[in-house]
Amino acid sequence: MSITGGPPAGRRHPGAVIRRTGCLDAPAGRRAVVVGDSLTTRTRSALDVRMAEAGIPFCMNAQGGRPSRPTVNALVDLPRDQVEAIVVASGSNDIFNPLVLPREIDRVMAYAAGAPVYWINVYVDRWAQPTEVRRADQRNTAIVNSLLVRAAARHRNLVVIDWYG
Repeated sequence: MSITGGPPAGRRHPGAVIRRTGCLDAPAGRRAVVVGDSLTTRTRSALDVRMAEAGIPFCMNAQGGRPSRPTVNALVDLPRDQVEAIVVASGSNDIFNPLVLPREIDRVMAYAAGAPVYWINVYVDRWAQPTEVRRADQRNTAIVNSLLVRAAARHRNLVVIDWYG
């Protein structure tokens, strides 16, 4: 599988890291889009290897510190007819306002139009912060993750991947 650089024309979001591996220009077959935040950027090299081993062309759009709304904006800007599966690793930056997440989940599911969506749940614990901040992180992590589980109960094509625990 060849790796080419740069996003499709007109699709770059400021500060985004985009990795194309034949995703949007691949011939018919399995294609995936991976969108997310800093955790996604840190997994890029491992994902390159795993997706190549599986023979799945993909593209990635990830940016550190990005909450779900701009992450979903980046996703829905892509041509839908060229996306067969979606991986979302976003929500960690929504712990400060977790109740915005249901709308963003609904936007992803509307865009997916029945295609499989794999959403990785979150875990935030700023261990160097005071106890009350850590408790708030844990409480809001639980809220984000429960919102994802509830959404999966409503959408048969949504799978929540539990990396938290």
